[in-house]
Amino acid sequence: MRYPLLVCCASVLLSACGGGDSAPVTPSPTPAPDNTAPVITLTGAATLNHEQGTVFSDPGASASDNVDGSVAVSVSGSVGSAAGTYTLTYSASDSAGNTATQQRTVIVADTIAPTVTLLGQPVVMVELGSEYIEAGATAQDTVDGAVNVIISGSVDTQTVASYTLQYEATDTANSTNISRVVHVREATATTNLMVLSQGAAVAPWDAGLNAFDEAIGYAECNNDGGAACPGISWQTVNDSERGEVLEIQHASSGSLAGFFVKSSTPVDTTSFRDGALLFDLKTIAGDGLYTMKLDCSYPCTSGDQQITFAVDANWTQITVPLATLEQAGLNLTKVNTGIVIWATTHNGNQFRLDNVRFESTYSGESSIAVTTPPANNVDYTLTQLGAASYSDTINPASYRCVYDYGNWIYSAGVVAPGVADCDTSTGKPIGEPTPLLPHVVGQAAQQPVAAHRWWGSVSFIGEMTIGDPNRAGYITPDPITARISNTGFRMMGIPSGLNVYGIDFGYRIPDPFAEVFDGIAIANSGYNALQAYATAHSDGSVTVEWQQQNEAIMHATFVHGSPYVFVDVFKGDLQLKTLRENGGEKGVFFTGDSSLGIWTSVA
Repeated sequence: MRYPLLVCCASVLLSACGGGDSAPVTPSPTPAPDNTAPVITLTGAATLNHEQGTVFSDPGASASDNVDGSVAVSVSGSVGSAAGTYTLTYSASDSAGNTATQQRTVIVADTIAPTVTLLGQPVVMVELGSEYIEAGATAQDTVDGAVNVIISGSVDTQTVASYTLQYEATDTANSTNISRVVHVREATATTNLMVLSQGAAVAPWDAGLNAFDEAIGYAECNNDGGAACPGISWQTVNDSERGEVLEIQHASSGSLAGFFVKSSTPVDTTSFRDGALLFDLKTIAGDGLYTMKLDCSYPCTSGDQQITFAVDANWTQITVPLATLEQAGLNLTKVNTGIVIWATTHNGNQFRLDNVRFESTYSGESSIAVTTPPANNVDYTLTQLGAASYSDTINPASYRCVYDYGNWIYSAGVVAPGVADCDTSTGKPIGEPTPLLPHVVGQAAQQPVAAHRWWGSVSFIGEMTIGDPNRAGYITPDPITARISNTGFRMMGIPSGLNVYGIDFGYRIPDPFAEVFDGIAIANSGYNALQAYATAHSDGSVTVEWQQQNEAIMHATFVHGSPYVFVDVFKGDLQLKTLRENGGEKGVFFTGDSSLGIWTSVA
């Protein structure tokens, strides 16, 4: 299939003539002096807001010179720990002694309110006429450290009702509060719902004993003792104290695997909202640390909940309040796992499990940590866009991270993918994300820019520097795909790369490390360190503008659904290169005064 490229450009005709041997020798012209300073490009915004009390990481800058190419950048100034405005100055010099400077302003401010942590449960049940004992709360601030907590509200234990207590903490700049609900109720008889007894699942948990295993792609093994799960196994054993109980063994491979009891039909557990899931554990081998959860039909879940203490070789009752799991996201009306549990380190651990049940009442302390929902402690502005709206701010409490050959941040808006560190136990990043402010000019700068459009990342990242894959900007106007660089763009036809992969099919965009881009490469011979911006965009097209020192050098307009790219060159000479000579993979199908049509079919 053929995919044309329409290029609008200007050409320059070069000619020369010569004479005989007797012609005088013309001395070589003296090179023009280099009076142009390097161009410094800041990584990130020129003005950064930094949270006081956290470590500032300078995103840095790069510099390019018209003669020397890439040159070193030095930085002077520092960012202090006190609230205020700081200036960093970046300098770069070329071999001719030309020096350029660029400044960044860093505003340090305390914008995050203290974190209030309840002592005890967020939902407390008190029987009518009994005494309510306040467990209290603590508060910690990133700048002020420990701060006082003021409690407001009261509980009348002589009257059946629900009472809300407020816990407020204030630092020098912000305040936040959380609440605890105390239900005063009449005494009720305890009822229960069994899940596991004497090593066997109990109705209504008819799907029996199961496990998931990382070693098999997190697939399940069902009612087979773990025969299909290399990372975990289970069996009924005779315990000297309990008789028949279930014993669970983790393999020494370290594969993450967990045991669960399941029902084929979701179970309504709302009658146990004021109660708890209780079960007994006994450690045979390992450190005695365990993680559990309940599910309510994927993707609904309580989330992973760690037991807050190590279980030793004695039978220990674990208490998990249902109200706490509900607050963490569990839908009590459709619980489909009676328990999901695994050893937190899951490496050769061995433990016994017995007497798993839901009870309508419970006494004693919770065995899992109280998860306090993040406070809404940032200001934001909503802007109407069609029938919806968008926010100009993301709450830092939503930031999450993973470790995979590096620390990667997500749910943080349009930012650089890397972050200083990641607490994998909580999924919370350590350090501030580096914003990628939109690379937009002209019309595009006057309208909202969505993060996930068909024209990809060019509006936020700008362009990829040839030889550096870390800032690859892609545009995918099917039926072609293009990669934007600091010299121009490279493009190929999508259908020619359409293939079957296993049971699926699709096309693979060449990875950023692939310097050979099958198809067509467009560049400007006069410039090799351009900055790319989105200058206009719509649902159907996007126009990229390449600049040097704020001067437009050329434009390219990509139209979704079209094989044509429209290029305007304002300065320099346009160059077009292909991987092959004319033949079965590439050819010219149209030529005109200012137009050139190229087709490619590169498999």
